[in-house]
Amino acid sequence: RQIITDKLGDFGFIVDAVPTPTEALEKIAEYETSAKSPIIVTDLVMPSISGKGMFGGMELLEILQEQYSHIPVIMTTAYPDPNTKQKALFWGVYYYISKPDRSNATPEELDNLFNNYMEELSLSIENIIRRREVYFEKDHLDIIRNQLVGQLFTTKMELSEVEKTMESKVGELTFLKRTSDSLIKDSNVNTVSENILDYASRDLDRVIIFLARKEGFFAFKGKDSTGKENNEQFQQALKKVSFHPSKIDIISKVIKEKNGYEGRVDPSLLPVIKELGGNIPERIVLIPIVVEKRVVGMFYGDTLPGSSPCKNVDAIMILLNLASLSMEIAHQKTIIKKNVSLKV
Repeated sequence: RQIITDKLGDFGFIVDAVPTPTEALEKIAEYETSAKSPIIVTDLVMPSISGKGMFGGMELLEILQEQYSHIPVIMTTAYPDPNTKQKALFWGVYYYISKPDRSNATPEELDNLFNNYMEELSLSIENIIRRREVYFEKDHLDIIRNQLVGQLFTTKMELSEVEKTMESKVGELTFLKRTSDSLIKDSNVNTVSENILDYASRDLDRVIIFLARKEGFFAFKGKDSTGKENNEQFQQALKKVSFHPSKIDIISKVIKEKNGYEGRVDPSLLPVIKELGGNIPERIVLIPIVVEKRVVGMFYGDTLPGSSPCKNVDAIMILLNLASLSMEIAHQKTIIKKNVSLKV
């Protein structure tokens, strides 16, 4: 234990070492109150918590899964039992690493085996840390969305300056092109709609882009992920689907607040949903498409009974913000081009 502790310290890790599962649980309880995020490396063969048997590591693992399932665990052992390994992996062990076999090994061979073992152990810890960082980034989609909104505001401010000084037009148009190319490759409504629907349909059963007209909203494009036959029926149904937002409470609210909705089906939306055919959805997602402070379209998605709730609402909202940004930039570019032509 002390050798492994020292070696992990050489790799740059901060290590607290304890000799028994009971002391490990006490240490973990301290971590929980201090908001630390440990990674546990445990042996298999050691004193048991119950006082029976020699597999204290398995008893520790069982308690960790019951009380601290959010903490990643690496199990390391020289006990060659595939059934124990399967059981440990079933209980949530991230890595199951075998210790070097010391039998019939010369000191030089054992030193090489141990160095390889420590490299595998350190790489396993680093992989868990990287995975944790990825999850952390996913949990901060709100921050990403706010950054994108900030970029939209900055872009609009840059475009407003184009009207003031002809000299700055080339630089600002270059900035506009670079920004739009990095965020959205194509501002075509068909292409943008297809990209959004393809992405959203991975997490929702039915998805539709509605576009606004003076007389109301009509279905522009849609996708049904519940099967080929259903999708063909769905496409036929889409051609007839339209509504006026003033007659649907939840749509009116989304348009007024310019904010998305995710939740149970609002009764006022049932007539439109019934036109799509099939079962009444379990949950729905509504997100407005806003261009220059005006709602020009609406994203609709739903999950049918038995399906999992949508986990990527924030990501879909980001895509729709990018779509709005693309449409605004395309519109501003048209105005700028027209002004430049008139000036020439």
